[in-house]
Amino acid sequence: MTYQYAELAGARIAYRASGSGPALVLMKNNRRPLDYPVADMLAQRFRVLQIHPVGFGASDRPDDYDFGSIGDQVLTVLDRDGIDQFAIWGFSQPACMSADRRPVNGSRDRARYGWSPTDRLPDRRRDAADGA
Repeated sequence: MTYQYAELAGARIAYRASGSGPALVLMKNNRRPLDYPVADMLAQRFRVLQIHPVGFGASDRPDDYDFGSIGDQVLTVLDRDGIDQFAIWGFSQPACMSADRRPVNGSRDRARYGWSPTDRLPDRRRDAADGA
């Protein structure tokens, strides 16, 4: 499986697609590993699109780009593949990417899943106040 590309505002958005079924978008911020370890398993049940937003992974890294357009980038990839509805998932930094709801049409994104390691970090201010 090789990278495919969609273009938005003159920048190429890299993604890898596999499987069939309901669409599941996995946000990726690095080139390696090529695929998330769970991608093959998920592709047995879903159409998995591993999207590298502009500025990350295998996508273009232009000097002047609106990096707040991740939602539009996801829709651009989905439109290129003819996908109307989808769920989106990310963890750590990609969880923040997948949480960008502003430009995504709520009638298209059916679910959002995200987890960040910082969700489990102690509140240092509270710990300091408690003498920890």
